[in-house]
Amino acid sequence: MIATRLFAKGKSLCLMVFIITVAQAGAAKDWQTLWQVGRFDGSAAEFKALPSDFNDPSQDPVFVAGKSDPAKDWVAYQPGSANGMAGNRPHPFTIQFEVPDAPRGLYRLKAALEVVSPRLPRLQVELNGHRGWFYQHPQLSYFAGDLPGVFLPEYGTASITLDLPTGFLKKGANKLVLTAVDEPGERDDAHATIIIGDSAIVYDALQLEHNPEGKFSPSSISVEVVPTIFYRAKGDRLVELVEAFVRFGERPRRGRVDLTVGREKFSQNLEADRDFGEQKVEFEVPELSSPAKGEVAVLLNGHTSRQSFHLAPAKKWNVFVVPSEHLDVGYSDYQSKVAEIHGRVIDQAM
Repeated sequence: MIATRLFAKGKSLCLMVFIITVAQAGAAKDWQTLWQVGRFDGSAAEFKALPSDFNDPSQDPVFVAGKSDPAKDWVAYQPGSANGMAGNRPHPFTIQFEVPDAPRGLYRLKAALEVVSPRLPRLQVELNGHRGWFYQHPQLSYFAGDLPGVFLPEYGTASITLDLPTGFLKKGANKLVLTAVDEPGERDDAHATIIIGDSAIVYDALQLEHNPEGKFSPSSISVEVVPTIFYRAKGDRLVELVEAFVRFGERPRRGRVDLTVGREKFSQNLEADRDFGEQKVEFEVPELSSPAKGEVAVLLNGHTSRQSFHLAPAKKWNVFVVPSEHLDVGYSDYQSKVAEIHGRVIDQAM
C-alpha cells in the first residue's frame, strides 16, 4: 500500500493527493523487526555524511545487519545516477542480512528520507537481483532536520513503505541494494544550494519487518491518483496533468490503466521492465472547475481492479521569474551605491 506524499522537481508546492487502495497484501499484526539502520528521528546525523570520493565505486557503502556501525558503514547522502557533480553514475548502497529459516509470511521495508534536492530520484530496490522502482512523495516540513533554519522552505520528508516479494528471499544470506535513479538519465551538471549537484536521496532510517502470519500476493494492485499543478494548452482548452502511480507485485507482461473523469475517458499502457514496484502513468485531463467523480481501472497480467474516487483540480499558479545573481553588497562597489542600484532593479521588476 502506498504511504507517501509528493513534490517532485518543480513541484515544491503542496498537492492534493488521493490514495486509492485496490488490494492490500498481508495482515497488520505480529510484526517483528529483523534489522534497522539508523533512527526514525528526521535526522541523518548518526550516519557518515559523505564518502571521500564519489568517483570511487569501492566507497559505496556495504552494511552488514547486526555487525556494521551506522556511523562508519552507512552514508547519509546518496547521489542520483545522473548527478554530474558526483560522478554521473549509479551509487548502489548495499545491505546484507540473514534469514535464518525458509522465508514465509510478509516482509516489509520502511524507508524514511529527507528531501533537500531540486530533482527527485526514484528509489530502486533490488533484492537478490530482482529489481523494482518506488517514487518519493515528500511533504514540506518546517522541522529542518540537519539543515540550518535559513533553508526551512527547501526541506521535506518522505516515507516509502513496501512489501518485498517473499519468493525473492532465500534462507541464509540475502542482499538488498538501494540506488537513487534519475529520469531522464542524461548527465546533469546543475548545482543546488545546499547539496552536491541537484539530485540525491538522504536517508533518515531504514527498517525491515517480518510478519510470519502475513501473505504476499503477487497479483495485488494499488494505484495513487495525483492531480498536479501543471496545466498545458491543448488546442483551445487547458488540460491538467494527472499522474497515476500503479504499484504491482509481479513483472507486468501486459497491462493498461483506464481513467474516467466525468464523461472523459483516457487509457495508457502499463509497461515496466521491473519485477515489482511502481510505475508512473500520466494523463491529460481537461481542466475542471470543481471536483468530479472518477474511476480508475488497472488491467495487469489478466487481473482487473476498479475503484471510484473524487478528483479535485489543483490550484493554478502564476509564476514570475526575475533572473538575478548572487549579490555581495560592498564587494563590487561601495555599499550605498550597490544597495541603491539593487533597489532600483527590484522596483523595475515589480
